[in-house]
Amino acid sequence: RSVPRSWMVVDAPAKPVHFEFKHCSYHVKVRSDGRGLGNTPACCVKTKDRYLLRNVSASVSSGEVLAVMGPSGAGKTTLLRMLALEKGPGTPYGNVTLNGHAFTRTVYTAHAASVEQEDSLWAFLTAREQLEYAVRLSRPALRSAERAAAVDELLGALGLESCQHTRAGNALVRGLSGGQRRRLSLALALAKEPLLVFLDEPTSGLDAAGAAAVMALLKSVARRVNAAILCTIHQPSSAVFAGFDKTLILSGGRAAYCGPASELVGYLDSIGQPVPANTNPADHMLAIANADFTDASLVQEIIAQWSSKQPPPQTEEADCGSEQQPAGAGVATQFGVLLHKHGRLLLRDPIMYSARCVIFVVISLSLSIIYIDTRRRDSQEQLFPRLFLEWWISNIAPALGLLPLLAQFLDLQTLRRELRDGIYHPAVYVAAQTLLQAPMMFVLAFANLVPVYAVADWPWETLGLQCVIFAFTLAAFDCLAQVCSLASSPVLGLLFFIQAWFLGLLMNGFMMPPEDIIWPIRIFAYALPLRWQIQGSTYILWAMGDHTYGGTERCVFNATGEGECSQGFFCPDAPPTSCYGETGEEILDSFAANYSCFTSENTVALCMLYILLFALVCKLVYALALSAVRGGKMVKPPTTPTW
Repeated sequence: RSVPRSWMVVDAPAKPVHFEFKHCSYHVKVRSDGRGLGNTPACCVKTKDRYLLRNVSASVSSGEVLAVMGPSGAGKTTLLRMLALEKGPGTPYGNVTLNGHAFTRTVYTAHAASVEQEDSLWAFLTAREQLEYAVRLSRPALRSAERAAAVDELLGALGLESCQHTRAGNALVRGLSGGQRRRLSLALALAKEPLLVFLDEPTSGLDAAGAAAVMALLKSVARRVNAAILCTIHQPSSAVFAGFDKTLILSGGRAAYCGPASELVGYLDSIGQPVPANTNPADHMLAIANADFTDASLVQEIIAQWSSKQPPPQTEEADCGSEQQPAGAGVATQFGVLLHKHGRLLLRDPIMYSARCVIFVVISLSLSIIYIDTRRRDSQEQLFPRLFLEWWISNIAPALGLLPLLAQFLDLQTLRRELRDGIYHPAVYVAAQTLLQAPMMFVLAFANLVPVYAVADWPWETLGLQCVIFAFTLAAFDCLAQVCSLASSPVLGLLFFIQAWFLGLLMNGFMMPPEDIIWPIRIFAYALPLRWQIQGSTYILWAMGDHTYGGTERCVFNATGEGECSQGFFCPDAPPTSCYGETGEEILDSFAANYSCFTSENTVALCMLYILLFALVCKLVYALALSAVRGGKMVKPPTTPTW
């Protein structure tokens, strides 16, 4: 099939795309005894440099596939991530250029794309939908018909036409097969029309036939779209190896061979390491370059022989066209596309909101039935259980922020890939997601409150304001869940979230007075939103409703002003410790005598402000963390030889 001009990376380029990296090294700080630093700052211990890569050079041009091979620990993934400008624990050095120009983050965003070892896809979008959104964001100048044609061409070229309406799926939801997911990941990278594509272990998890098919596809795609492809391969079969244009073989972070794959057999003959009959040349080379299973002196000799024979790297003449920046989508286009995309995900992903709505209704209904006697207002004995019901309703719902935390962690790698490839700005993503999130918080608050209002006979005139403060609190914990989803593992994220929720529960002034908590731990009592939620919600329930409560009598004062009681009321059928009052303000004053989170003063607006401030801080931290993902890490020019 012919490739339409709208899908071509460049229109008959005068010079091929040429990506080159020279004298690349990468080192990390370790302890002087060779152990890793762990979480210890480098300034606190004696350290030394450990080189994971040393003096590695290679190049790849348009229409070619450069495969980076080597035994485990040779530095393949380190090199790939370094060239893709990903952040890491070490310091990269070298000269990296695309058509003679320094390979900066701006150049990467405009002309490169990455496909990670683990496919990162939106689980609830179909293959076609994912490509449609990618094309709309990366090539906004195309008209509707042209976008559809580009998507059709990508689906056809990558063999995805038969599954274009199948959702990608994830660990929890069935979807595309492993091979289909791998091809969709490549299609998403090509939707950007990159000059350069990085792939980490594209054949991982595939059988021999599948791996050979993927590599043949890569080679075909590289030539059809005139792109340069650089990938890492762990253990290629003979069929896979035959599909490489060039290969770079690493051993211990240094190059043992770099050149045409077809010339590897002749090179091994020239250094006295001929390939045995009926043996895969790649297997033989990896075996003799593996210091774990081969004599270390032989490995060092092989590396030294290549270092002495490799030709000096050639620098391509700069092609000014490679510096031209493609017209990316504007802020308004990004916002509109992301709003449509994540709105669709919101409706399809049950974990985010649908499941929580059902759980909220069940929990609220169950608690209301348990505390059904709190409907009675003719005595004082049900006032404290009524307070407990309100306390449970206020505190359990925010804990279910665990569900969106898990959902967002599953999608985090996909989000990071799109941000790293620069198809939209992190601030635009956060704004679109916030706009979709806001109304759903009110839906969740409504689902949480309506059952208890109906069953426990709460004053309906307070439902609107209760929904507002509950929605603010749920939003605050959803924002906290977003921050926790950035943790290195879902377990850590869940632990951080549960710890924050439990601290808020423990220190909200009902179970433990903040005054009894030592500094600086006491700050959590005021910083976490549960205290302000319980204070504001309680005032709305007791003081703003028109309910009055029986079991009390007003005090009778004599002519001298001396009364029979000090509070203005007394309970003839209840002890003083269970006598709270007739009106909401009196009841709140009685509660406040023992619990600092209650007050008869109207502080609802202030409570909402504190909760909203917590949410905004979490949202800002999340946005800054996503911006850091987009930043990348530049490769520094070498200051000294790294031979």
